[in-house]
Amino acid sequence: MAYDLEDGERAVKIGAYRQAFDIFMMLCANAEDPAYYKLSEMALNKQMLDEELAQTVKLMTEEVKNRNHQATYNLGILYWRAPYNIKNIEKAVELFNLACNMEVPEAFVALARLYMNEGAHLPLATPTNIMNLLKKGFELGSIDACYLIAKQHMDGKYAKKDDFEAFKYLFISGRLGNIEAKKQAMIMQGLHPEGAFRGVQAEAIAMLEKLEGKMIVFK
Repeated sequence: MAYDLEDGERAVKIGAYRQAFDIFMMLCANAEDPAYYKLSEMALNKQMLDEELAQTVKLMTEEVKNRNHQATYNLGILYWRAPYNIKNIEKAVELFNLACNMEVPEAFVALARLYMNEGAHLPLATPTNIMNLLKKGFELGSIDACYLIAKQHMDGKYAKKDDFEAFKYLFISGRLGNIEAKKQAMIMQGLHPEGAFRGVQAEAIAMLEKLEGKMIVFK
């Protein structure tokens, strides 16, 4: 019997984790419907046995050598966030950089988030580098990057505090379906004179028209 991604997802929902793992591994090995992100989800939710995690890491490591962008990004996620003993920030950074070289949009976001959190002690965890990573991720189509850029301009920690820049990216994020961004944009409008953001809204719409076709949530 041939299995597909939906079969694996159904197995996860009913708690049949061993079956789900086998299905996702089979799909990855056969390159029929790559399910690396599903394996990552299982690991992040601690739905894997230790030996299954070891198999997953081995498979993804082999695929990294083949420049498989999905395997590279998701292996970075495992080393960064998986609640097992494999946690290794340095390896995660290395893999995210490889994925960035392959222009994986969410790799830029993941690396920026890492530098803002567990990797804040690393030499490249500078405000300038973090914002450059987010902007590149946004240019490549990451919705998450767009919202995070807005947040940095709202908070003023990694970028200059600027309500107009924040509104621009909140507006774009809201148009792309981020409900929280839409709410925050409306609140910001209420705190300024009517029409204050008219010009920056037009700029946001122009940016959105160029990027909307490739805005994604990468997996």
